Amino acid sequence: EESAERMDEVDDDEDGYVTWSEYISETYGIDDPEDQQLLDQGDQEEEQRVSYI
Repeated sequence: EESAERMDEVDDDEDGYVTWSEYISETYGIDDPEDQQLLDQGDQEEEQRVSYI
């Protein structure tokens, strides 16, 4: 029951899925698209580093 309530809180577009942007926004309080782009860029760089290992 608590997890269903949490899902409703985080799923901003109510599509039944929590996107990475929705998760980051809820977890870290990031609502500014520019801040989200910086996080996305950092994730991509980290992904590239991990894939080469």
